[in-house]
Amino acid sequence: MIRIAVTFLLGALVFQTVPTLPSWHVLLLAPFIIALFRYYPKGYLLYFLIAGFLWSYLHAIFHLWPHLDYRIQGQDVEITGTVKAVQNQSQHYTRFIFQTEEIVTNKYNPSLPKKLMLSWYYPKNVINERQACKFIVRLKRYWRFANPGSSDIEKSMFLQGIGARGYVREGSCKNPILSISSSVNVRDRLIERFADQNSTLAYFAWMMALSYGVRDDLSEQDWQVLRSSGTAHLVAISGLHLSVIGFFVFFICRHCIRLSVRLCERFGAQRIAACCAMLAVFFYAYLAGFSIPTQRALIMVCIAFTAIIFNKPVVSFPLLATTLFITLLWDPLSVITASFWLSFLAVLSIFFIIKSATSSNKWWIALRIQIFLAVALFPISLWFFQEGSIISPLVNLIAVPYISFIVLPILLLTQVLFALGISISNDLFYLLDNLLAYFWWFIKQATAFSFASYQYQPSLLGVLLFEIGWILFLFVKQHLFRAIALMLCAGLFLIKSNAMQDGQLRLAVLDVGQGLALVIETKTHAMLYDVGPQFPSGFNTADAVVIPYLHSRHIRRLDKMVISHHDNDHAGGLQTMLESGLVNELLFGHAAKTMPTMPVQKCQQGDTWLWGDVRFNVLHPPADWQANRNNSSCVIQILHPAGTILLTGDIEAEVEYRLLARFGDNLRSDIIVVPHHGSLSSSSTEFLEAVSPRVAIFSTGYRNRYGFPHATIQSRYQALGVKQLNTAKEGAIVFELDVNAGIQEQLGYRKSSQRYWHSSLED
Repeated sequence: MIRIAVTFLLGALVFQTVPTLPSWHVLLLAPFIIALFRYYPKGYLLYFLIAGFLWSYLHAIFHLWPHLDYRIQGQDVEITGTVKAVQNQSQHYTRFIFQTEEIVTNKYNPSLPKKLMLSWYYPKNVINERQACKFIVRLKRYWRFANPGSSDIEKSMFLQGIGARGYVREGSCKNPILSISSSVNVRDRLIERFADQNSTLAYFAWMMALSYGVRDDLSEQDWQVLRSSGTAHLVAISGLHLSVIGFFVFFICRHCIRLSVRLCERFGAQRIAACCAMLAVFFYAYLAGFSIPTQRALIMVCIAFTAIIFNKPVVSFPLLATTLFITLLWDPLSVITASFWLSFLAVLSIFFIIKSATSSNKWWIALRIQIFLAVALFPISLWFFQEGSIISPLVNLIAVPYISFIVLPILLLTQVLFALGISISNDLFYLLDNLLAYFWWFIKQATAFSFASYQYQPSLLGVLLFEIGWILFLFVKQHLFRAIALMLCAGLFLIKSNAMQDGQLRLAVLDVGQGLALVIETKTHAMLYDVGPQFPSGFNTADAVVIPYLHSRHIRRLDKMVISHHDNDHAGGLQTMLESGLVNELLFGHAAKTMPTMPVQKCQQGDTWLWGDVRFNVLHPPADWQANRNNSSCVIQILHPAGTILLTGDIEAEVEYRLLARFGDNLRSDIIVVPHHGSLSSSSTEFLEAVSPRVAIFSTGYRNRYGFPHATIQSRYQALGVKQLNTAKEGAIVFELDVNAGIQEQLGYRKSSQRYWHSSLED
């Protein structure tokens, strides 16, 4: 069974690497596999490999179909359906998941995804789950920030079955019709009643997360503390929580049943207790809404209790393999989620430790489990989240039993009493509030140390070598082989992709939507030019794009950060960057009314600095310059032996002519980051002829409201034979300048990282 499960897993993993969905004709392999299995059973591993691929393919089609018809993007469309879940609600803004039922249009019959993510600005009424609504909306497909290190919003929505997003222009909703017989309504009404009566509790958000799997009320600051302490798993209803509740009920029931000799003789205390435990975990999973991670955990726990019923060992690798196989049958797409790998690697590590334990001291075994778990899961956390907790073993040694054996049982008992309307539940909720306050104080104190967490983006090869090395370290006893195992683990930090060499310069224009952020990198220095926008919701591209990119390039310090001018699309993430501690020196082209507290140097014509063979010349603005923000942009020319780069910010034609008069042919550059995103106010013909670039890079947002880059501007570059690249289409655009190899363009990140769940321009 172990080989079958691993082979099926490999087939599912191979499918996740395909850039586009294969033709449906691959399904014709299925009958051939069945026939071959009958006549050549010895090749069963190959058949299960192909079966894992095809099974994943079928699930992917189910998740992706139907697509949003491209013809209705940006148009008013009338739809009807039901509110599935409300994610964010205020007086001015509401965001919710909408289950579609019908689309009304007279032009054609376009396809519409089953679920949409809708925003409604200044809604007429409060939006509640299960409301039947009729909306006029404007929709568009999800379009990710395509950069190394950036989180993949399209993957997240794909896994949730959400096919498009949009906003409500007009609409009305009816109050939900509640049915007493509806189990879903029972859970929802419990949540609503709990929220109405206990939302004033300081740790209400924690109780919602631990009881119902609703984590929307946890702030980003809360998540940061949880990640740094390695305790984020404690607020996700996972295998740990279900196992604790299951075995808690199991031991209580077994003790009670043993009081009856007749029951023990007829059925067996173990079997009855295991059945009661499964009922308990089903109830807990129901409270959690049967989310995908909860379903996976439920499968794992129920298989363990089934093993107990049939007197099979629970700590068994074949049993774990069976669990893996059934989980993949249930949801093969889970292999692209962090929770899948964290769950199975955690259980695998626990099995290794228990099997290899030489001491009967339970406290020593528990300590070993915490330490070995933290080490095994550390690279997985780095791979998915670019952050791993250093203090996790010590913190979890206290936090896990505290939450699992004290908080969680009391909380679920209190929720049962609350559902039954027993008044003592109110006193217990206040007790829980105090218990969680002590817990939160403890982990905040633990994360106050600067070494609490480590931020790093490893290579996939490094992660694989580490996990192989760690398993070998647990298995072998000889000192030589253990030394080899540790060398394999060291690959996590030693193997770095695309490391800079002497004489190289790297330009990376990042995909930040409608805005600008780019990184200049040499072997020993790094500079950030602009940081992209910030939005009213608080989301900013410094957090989402720039900092993750710097981590992916292993850049720990920026020698310079240049803010061309203070427009939001260039400087929105400034404060976030300053708080990150990455910035060594700050240069401003145009000063805002509110400036950062750290020392600021004005970007001024005539300034220059050298990084090895690379010279940076500031061409604009002059010392006495007075103009609007766009025309105060800091213009920098970068001269490398292999070529020249011109960074222009948002300058307009007025400044272009001044630069032309001042520098003339010295403006000539191989690569230009196009002024003002391709606006009609910039890129004058005379300026372009003087610069005479080989490549022009537009930094724009997908389907941006300004229509950038303007067709007239594109035609000017085209008339001069300039190659045009656009971050909206290409994602992050990277050029490497090398003394020997010249200027080398890398494939746009949107295409090089394309997976079947991503939207593409060809669609």
